Amino acid sequence: MSNDSEKKTYKHHPIQLLSINVRELYIRVNYEPKDFEKEKQQPISLYTEHNPYDEKNHTIKVSLRLDYGMEDKPKTPFSMRIDLFGEFIIDESKFSKEHIDDWAKKNAQFILFPYLREHAYSLSIRCGLPPAMLPLTEVPTFSLGKKNQVEKNEKAEP
Repeated sequence: MSNDSEKKTYKHHPIQLLSINVRELYIRVNYEPKDFEKEKQQPISLYTEHNPYDEKNHTIKVSLRLDYGMEDKPKTPFSMRIDLFGEFIIDESKFSKEHIDDWAKKNAQFILFPYLREHAYSLSIRCGLPPAMLPLTEVPTFSLGKKNQVEKNEKAEP
């Protein structure tokens, strides 16, 4: 880390997380492998969905679920399911209603993912397993289109 400290202020996004809620935390040890490092990694499955936008309260709920080794005859050392959802509040004066559904489908899950990661990590440790490390993912950028970008660039010029 650099010794140079500089106070930075960050502009708040027009969509803010109000709460994180857990529907399910589940883990089962299926067998104890001799060497976790040599164990073949099975893919995790992620699912996301969202409720319709609540125009009265200016909120939307988005859920994210992880399944790992949940088939009938698991081939994994452990089975895990984590199901959580976040409630977001939207400032309609700064974020158009017409883009909320698209944002919920494409971006909200990346806000929830660190909370999912923490639950996977801590659940595995509590069972005496090596910590479950979820893979890093690429985050797509959310763009409102060229017209809005051009307008932003024009406003930024002196």
